[in-house]
Amino acid sequence: MKTLLLLGALALSLNSFAQETYVPDDNFEAYLEANAMGNGIPNDDYVTTANISGVTSLLLINIGLNDVTGLEDFNSLTNLNIQLNPITTLTITNTNLTDLYCLNNSLSTLDVTSATAIEFIDCSQNQLTNLDFISNINLDWLRCDDNNLTSLDVSQNTALTNLYCFGNQLTSLDVSQNTALTNLVCSNNQLTSLDVIQNTALTNLQCAQNQLTSLDVSLNTALTNLDCEDNLLQCLNANNGQNFNSLMCANNPLSCVSVSDAVFAYNNYINEPWVTFQFQCVQNLIDNDVNQIGTLLTAVQQFGATYQWLDCNNNYAYISGETNQTYTPTTTGYFAVELTISDACRGNQVDTSSCHLVDYSGIDELNNTPKQLLKIVDLMGRETPYKPNTVLIFVFDDGSTEKVFKMD
Repeated sequence: MKTLLLLGALALSLNSFAQETYVPDDNFEAYLEANAMGNGIPNDDYVTTANISGVTSLLLINIGLNDVTGLEDFNSLTNLNIQLNPITTLTITNTNLTDLYCLNNSLSTLDVTSATAIEFIDCSQNQLTNLDFISNINLDWLRCDDNNLTSLDVSQNTALTNLYCFGNQLTSLDVSQNTALTNLVCSNNQLTSLDVIQNTALTNLQCAQNQLTSLDVSLNTALTNLDCEDNLLQCLNANNGQNFNSLMCANNPLSCVSVSDAVFAYNNYINEPWVTFQFQCVQNLIDNDVNQIGTLLTAVQQFGATYQWLDCNNNYAYISGETNQTYTPTTTGYFAVELTISDACRGNQVDTSSCHLVDYSGIDELNNTPKQLLKIVDLMGRETPYKPNTVLIFVFDDGSTEKVFKMD
């Protein structure tokens, strides 16, 4: 009989203990006690489970929180707000949680893999370097801006409509599976390319302060706001059939932007004065030609171009090592330059200039002096190439001139 009584007392004791939830963080426990979710005993590291199991919303802002142990027993929790706390690690296992605000803490680790019902996450302004949202297929809204992320995988989050990931260190971002996206803000990263062709529902795109060289939003027919300032854009196709409420593309090496209505664009979009708006930009090479002053040949400057000088007398053979914009041949002959451009706007294009004569006959003795010939002019002061049987004036870098006449 005594044995039965002891067993009964033990069972009652265990049952009583099972109704308590362990909360080792003193500040967390104090908050629960102060809000009628404790057990009435301050600083005992426990709260009554029945008092927290039905709670649907929890607000833990600036309470000095370091540890959320005990949060797992908030079985009905749907909305959790943790802000302005020194907490560094946050693991969420509440399967009914739909909204998580954990911004502006000191988080370096966030684990929400078990929170499969979650729809909204704001984990911005932390110290996160990695995030895993593969199991959060219901995720609709994600803010992870102002962290230390170098990569972000949202390929499984096909319900995502809003993505804010600006202020990180992302070098790539794949949103091809996020066809429901309406709002994408990925500014201030290190992106070199961005493909939004599949994101036809997009209405707002902010991708400023990256390293993008081209951007095509011509298929994003719902897009009305675009900010792509401070990139390396050489090509911007914004001709999506719409007039934008806002289009900002300043501080890029652009010369032309394709738009739906050029007149509207000039009157309403923020832009540099040297950038033109056209319905369709023709991004071909400019006329590749060579300016000649005496024996100095200078290729036309073209952004992003590479140069290779050619010997026209030798079947347009490459002249070894001569890959600068300027070239001074050492012998008489005909010379040209091959200009190559490879970028997203113009593809791979190669253009060769006409051949230019550099004639040292009659001026070899002049070039043996230390001074450098700058240009040749005729008696009217007009710049001209060297011509035999003509009185010419040679202008040198020291300011001196010499009148030269040599017959064939």
